Amino acid sequence: MAGELTREQLLWAVRGSGLGVWKWEIATDEITWSLGMGDLFELPEASFPRNLSEYEVLLHPDDRERVQRALSLAIASRLPVFEVEHRIAKASGGIRWIGGKARLETDEAGNPIRLAGTAVDITDQKAIEQQAAQLRIYSELASDYVYVVEVREGQPLAPSIVAGSFERATGYTTEQVAEQGGWLNIIHPEDLPGLEPVFAGVAQGKPMVAEYRIIGADGESRWLRDHIRPELKDGALVRMVGGVQDLTQQKALEARLSHAQRMEALARISGSVAHDFNNLLLVISASVDLMEPALAGSADARGLADDIRTACERATDLTRTLLTFGRKLPTNVQVVLLSDVVRQWRTVLARAAGERVTLSLEISETTAMVELDTAQLQLALLNLTLNAKAAMPAGGKLVIRVRPGDATDGRVGEIEGKPFVALEVSDTGGGIAPDVLPRIFEPFFTTKGPVEGTGLGLATCHEIVTQARGAIRVKSKLGAGTTFSIYLPATTRAPASRAAAQFRGAVGGTERILLLEDEPAVRRLAKRILDDHGYSVTSVSTIREARTLFLNEQFALFLSDIRLPDGSGASLAQELRSAHAGLGVVLISGFVPSDALDIIERNAFPLLHKPFGSEALARLVRETLDKFTGARS
Repeated sequence: MAGELTREQLLWAVRGSGLGVWKWEIATDEITWSLGMGDLFELPEASFPRNLSEYEVLLHPDDRERVQRALSLAIASRLPVFEVEHRIAKASGGIRWIGGKARLETDEAGNPIRLAGTAVDITDQKAIEQQAAQLRIYSELASDYVYVVEVREGQPLAPSIVAGSFERATGYTTEQVAEQGGWLNIIHPEDLPGLEPVFAGVAQGKPMVAEYRIIGADGESRWLRDHIRPELKDGALVRMVGGVQDLTQQKALEARLSHAQRMEALARISGSVAHDFNNLLLVISASVDLMEPALAGSADARGLADDIRTACERATDLTRTLLTFGRKLPTNVQVVLLSDVVRQWRTVLARAAGERVTLSLEISETTAMVELDTAQLQLALLNLTLNAKAAMPAGGKLVIRVRPGDATDGRVGEIEGKPFVALEVSDTGGGIAPDVLPRIFEPFFTTKGPVEGTGLGLATCHEIVTQARGAIRVKSKLGAGTTFSIYLPATTRAPASRAAAQFRGAVGGTERILLLEDEPAVRRLAKRILDDHGYSVTSVSTIREARTLFLNEQFALFLSDIRLPDGSGASLAQELRSAHAGLGVVLISGFVPSDALDIIERNAFPLLHKPFGSEALARLVRETLDKFTGARS
């Protein structure tokens, strides 16, 4: 049987384990320590505290009150087990955590007599716990990066510790933030007033969440969501730990969604107006054409007729601009070399820019092709050129560049991950004010006077680029000009072969034509134009009437409006073509719903936009008839 350990052996075993043993006589306030306590506190035996007051001197100042309250509560409540953790300042420097555990002894009446217990070094355990707590905070924040900011009077607020994608999210290094004078100096000035409640809450020790913009090192704005956990000492803010999420792309998506919703609302409004408006324009413009022979003898009358035509053309352009927003006009999409499109329109753009503006092209030769409607792109270029001209009333320089897209273009969310071609339009004008810049693509928003602009030019550009599955961005600085950058996805498709030569034959004929148009004035006008060109025209106003006639009579061509009170002219055209394979079809409209667009594209039906001239109608009818009946000799 093993022998019992001696008192000396027990003491050495306790000391070897890192434990200190102590006893406090409550009545006499006398403390007794084991030799192991000297190792914990780095004190010689002669310097050990002999009473509670002397022991409390060894405690970290921030822990003294807490330990006193815990001890008083244990005695007053007669707790059988007393446990406490606190810090001490080591003689060699630094902090050590001590974990104490004791038993309370009482007399027969239950009065406290003494506390006897142990003390152990738990510094390493505390370090692990703090690391775990920090990791939990980081996990909760789930951010692009996390940071620690030490708050010191007179020092700029700049993170001292960061983890994650700080530079990618902000565009700065921590050193650059300090060089800028601190974090507050890179927050967008417009967002600072709204952050005052956040600053006040942080100063009171409240966790806060804030969304704001910063101005990156590249001058671009970036949206951040900042989760802030403040730490106070003696009521003063000493540290902030936080996690930041980069919201730039999310905000861009939200802005595009909002813009798309506004465009859709505008499309519905414009579509309902455009149909009737184009009918009126058609009657006016075509009537002027028909009056031309009667005006031959009067110069004044011909001048007035020319003024009417000019007004109709401007009104037509405005209507078609509105319809562009809702994609209500069919597009002629082609695979083209972007540099060729720009070169072909140089003369037109130079004329639009005016004599005071010097236009130059900077074209980087690239074989990358793009897929788009060249007429729509030319309209966008024309609008940007006119916008630049307005920005340079005293003259200046306008540069149009075509180049391959590269890393200098930054993130282009709409075409991210795809090769693209960049088209830039730069002017040396006065620039765009920061408060105006976010609104420039809004329809009807303009800084011009009511006579000078409609506020549709840049909105049209945005919609055209969007329809081409591209993106448009703008950079501007007051006094330093503006650059609009259009990014178009490159395509690997080959360009289509050249179309056949334009029709040069006669525009009249004798074939039978069925005309379907619900608007009486337009119906009378179209019939007169075709009658004057020799055709035999039967006109009706409803789909029911048209179907009935086709049951009993034969027609070489069906000419129909698309939007009709009792249905769709496009659907009827598809139905009649299926029943009569040799039937020519021409559709006319000023507003084309999406379902009709599908039918037009699927069947390759020719479409004549309202308003149209008499010559355009006669020529398209003749071209369509010749396609089905063979060219006339």
